[in-house]
Amino acid sequence: MAAAEPMLVRSWSDLPMRLLSKIFQKLTDCVNISHCAAVCLSWQSLLRTLYRQLVCLQSPFLLLSSSSHYSSCTLFNAQTNKLHQMFLPQLKESWCSSSHDGWLLIIPFRREKNLCLLNPFTRNRVELPPHLVESSPGKAKDLRVVTSTSPLDPECVVLAIDEQKLYSCRPGDKSWTKVVTNYKGVCNHSWGDTVCYKGEFYAEYGCRIFHIKVNGSGGVVEAVDLPVPYVVYDFNSYLVELKGELVLVQITIENRFRKDYSLSSVRVYRLDWHRKQWIKVKNIGSNNTALLLRKHDSTSLCVTDFTGFLKANCIYFITIHQEMVVYDLATGRHEILHQFSSTWTFTPPNWLRVESAEM
Repeated sequence: MAAAEPMLVRSWSDLPMRLLSKIFQKLTDCVNISHCAAVCLSWQSLLRTLYRQLVCLQSPFLLLSSSSHYSSCTLFNAQTNKLHQMFLPQLKESWCSSSHDGWLLIIPFRREKNLCLLNPFTRNRVELPPHLVESSPGKAKDLRVVTSTSPLDPECVVLAIDEQKLYSCRPGDKSWTKVVTNYKGVCNHSWGDTVCYKGEFYAEYGCRIFHIKVNGSGGVVEAVDLPVPYVVYDFNSYLVELKGELVLVQITIENRFRKDYSLSSVRVYRLDWHRKQWIKVKNIGSNNTALLLRKHDSTSLCVTDFTGFLKANCIYFITIHQEMVVYDLATGRHEILHQFSSTWTFTPPNWLRVESAEM
């Protein structure tokens, strides 16, 4: 009897890209996408080009917690109401917070270590300078960043918000550049919300709006006070781009630190650049738009892509009591959709959303 021919051993990386692409598009769990990205460089490269089109990544997620001990983070799919625990080795001895377009900001416990931006779905990693010199260790985990474009873009600018100070850098820089301000008034407020609007950074501070000019003369990054009268200060103020306009949303909560708080008003304004003033609006555009609010990364969504979850002309936000709340601008009513346990997180959950590709 002839000896059997040895079985040909093939690598997973040898799968045809067209077949692999179809397999990825049928996956329904974001954790499986992350696992596939960790298999080999060719799979990671393919996912990098596909992930904006994957249906399972289009749902808005909430980052509930991260564990340095288990090197993992917990995501909540707001559309399916399912929890997903994602193993990420980069979280060892680190905190993490959500950033723009589905990326995570990884903040090492040791100050001499570099910060980095990590895409948990494609496993792409972009190095940033080390901890900010003036950032206190106790507040390091509260650091937030906003990016002008994808961190993989060589022209990307990263704006870091550290309480009363702003810093900027580009991926690969060795140090942060402190943002100077032309504001001469006396104000002890921390920087409020920030937004990247039409490729430019804008930030709220001391009841005023500042334009963060990154490409100033002599390499100076400057915060320039806009000649626009501000509305009444409110702690819960959010800046968001909506259909090409800069929009300010203010949510007034009475006794916000108490469990029996009351939501007294929600106000929406659009900035009239020609008249240089905020114009109050009663709705947020067409009948198919909703807003997801969070500090430094609010976004607008088309509700037709999320049937059964998002409602038109509604605003979704997270309270300090770990509650997901929806406010209907048409009726003036609000509803608590989810109450998250304090065992999941010591700070309010943050939205983590991948922007879909233009089809």
